[in-house]
Amino acid sequence: MVQRVRTSSEERRRAPDGLETVLLSHLGCLVAVVPSTETISELWKGLLSLPKDGEYWITFFLNEFHRAGLAEKQINPVYLEQFRVLGEYALGEMSEDGAFVWSSYSGVRSSLLGLDALTREMWSAHHAAALESWKELFACWCKSTRSGADLSNFARWAVRPAARFIRMDVVVWLHDVLIEDAVISRSEDALDAIGRFLVDVWDNNQVNLRRNTSTFAAFRGLVNWGADQQTPQMLELIGRIGNLG
Repeated sequence: MVQRVRTSSEERRRAPDGLETVLLSHLGCLVAVVPSTETISELWKGLLSLPKDGEYWITFFLNEFHRAGLAEKQINPVYLEQFRVLGEYALGEMSEDGAFVWSSYSGVRSSLLGLDALTREMWSAHHAAALESWKELFACWCKSTRSGADLSNFARWAVRPAARFIRMDVVVWLHDVLIEDAVISRSEDALDAIGRFLVDVWDNNQVNLRRNTSTFAAFRGLVNWGADQQTPQMLELIGRIGNLG
């Protein structure tokens, strides 16, 4: 199936049929719970390496992979490792000058880390410890992302309990990417999600925020930047805590 889709643009442009969705679902579950073999690696690498018009197939596979891994009450060591391996493959070997080869308009980038709407709600507090193992991967993903939709998904994910140990890092990552790329500021959805994230950080992590000078500086920069964009949540924060210049 993978080889057929790889070699035919007509096949890639259509959505997978019933049998193909079953196969993709089984592959996603297999990669999440069974120790990797050369055959399994070749299959998922073949999928992730599909040309841009095959992104629907990639997204379906990634959704099934994360749903299988996140559904466990305790993180499966296989999922812990494969999450990192898949992510590093996409961000490393598949990247062009540090950027994704996938279209900035597709949802596949968010699906890579389980951040899209289909998987984001599955992240719970018991996943928080695993994020220490994946922190560098999330940092690389954020810093190489220039899509407002992806950053919106990331900010909505970052308010969940699973992200509690890396929230101060998220503030810095978002500051670095947003201040450097004003194009993202035109995404109202991203601004709204990031604004809600910053309000949540102020309400629940203010002590930790103030303990680190560089993190607090990044927070101030984001709030002032968002206020300049007339983002309601950022303006509300300015009103509550005063100008952070």
